[in-house]
Amino acid sequence: MHRLIPPLAKGGDRHGRRGAIRAGLVLFVLVATALPATAAIAPKLRSLLAGAPLVVGGAADEVQDYASGRLAVAGLRVSEAIKGTAANGSKLLVVEMRELPTKRVFQVGGHGVAFLKPAHRTSFLRQTLPAGTYFELSDKHAFLDAQSDVELAEMVGIFQRLAGASSQPTADAAKRAEGDRRLVLDLIAARHPVLVDDGAASLTSVPNLAASLSETEQARLEKALLRADLEDRIRINLVRAVGSANLRQLIPTLQQIQSPVAVHEAAWKALDALGAAPPSDRVVADLAADDPQLRAAAARELLRREGAAAVSQVAPLALQDRDAKTREAVIDALGASKLPEALPPLERAFEQETDGLQQAAARAIYNIGNAPAAEAFGRLAFNAPPASQRYAVMLLLTVTNKNDPIAKRIAETHPDESVRKLIVEGLDAHDH
Repeated sequence: MHRLIPPLAKGGDRHGRRGAIRAGLVLFVLVATALPATAAIAPKLRSLLAGAPLVVGGAADEVQDYASGRLAVAGLRVSEAIKGTAANGSKLLVVEMRELPTKRVFQVGGHGVAFLKPAHRTSFLRQTLPAGTYFELSDKHAFLDAQSDVELAEMVGIFQRLAGASSQPTADAAKRAEGDRRLVLDLIAARHPVLVDDGAASLTSVPNLAASLSETEQARLEKALLRADLEDRIRINLVRAVGSANLRQLIPTLQQIQSPVAVHEAAWKALDALGAAPPSDRVVADLAADDPQLRAAAARELLRREGAAAVSQVAPLALQDRDAKTREAVIDALGASKLPEALPPLERAFEQETDGLQQAAARAIYNIGNAPAAEAFGRLAFNAPPASQRYAVMLLLTVTNKNDPIAKRIAETHPDESVRKLIVEGLDAHDH
């Protein structure tokens, strides 16, 4: 396998340091391309409950630092035991390590639900803390803070139901299914965003929901979909779940979502899944929107819907949009489309040599992959500005090898000796 980063060009190389830096960016292209798509977040509340022998609702009435602030001990006053044994009103000593400059979990007066396990008594803790019984969070995200007493009571109630269902499963399948359904809708209607997210991830597991959705359930879903206080990621997960669950009753609500742009884009896809996508001419109009994020979203949506037919409509944004981030986003969308028809505008973007955008174009061509990508890099080895031709050859050698006919043609006919030599010697030659 070829190594990807050649040494910096020597002083006699007429392409100089700029060409070497461009060549070194091959690694950036491959690493950025190899990053996995963000995975859907599976329900985690049950796993948090399962992984913690003690779960309580409570408030920190004191927090004491030790070892120059490297760790702290919170006195967590229990208001309600959810799992395990802890008396209401008792105080649990919870250790919080503070090696990194992250936000402190426990603040005096802060309250919420804590998932706890006995603290691992390392020699550092034994030497630093007074004798006593200490706990620690079972996971780095195992404290869900509440913004009010009402929210805390709601969280405690839901977790008690979850814990009870796990410890005493009912033999009546219909009753269990009914309880699970209520719980999913209660999670989606909850105040705490983590609970909403878990409910969204569970929505498609509710059997026969689309055919039996009640007016009350519909109203709760509508309210959650329009919650502006939820972060985009959670709203997107809920929008996707509504589409996947075929809840056509929610079409009017999805049509109301116009911002933020990322949630609006998710609503387009959900409406499409429900057979109610807005007409393409409305999406085309958004290619000229004032909001640069909306222009990029419209380009992605058109490519998703219309494939090759949309390339000519979105290509001007990749090449001429006034916002560099929009250009890069559309270039990435063209690459993600995997359409060979996207190669001509991507090659033109590469030839413009705009820093950052040329890398995006190279990444997009690489994403299209296989013979079309090799042919594109082969053309760029001749047609790109001289300073970028070696970069194109190096990219070519990441999708094929020097024995490929395209590479052989470059080795035999390219007017630049250094480019010919790069093909003949291969990338390995630059390691020595």
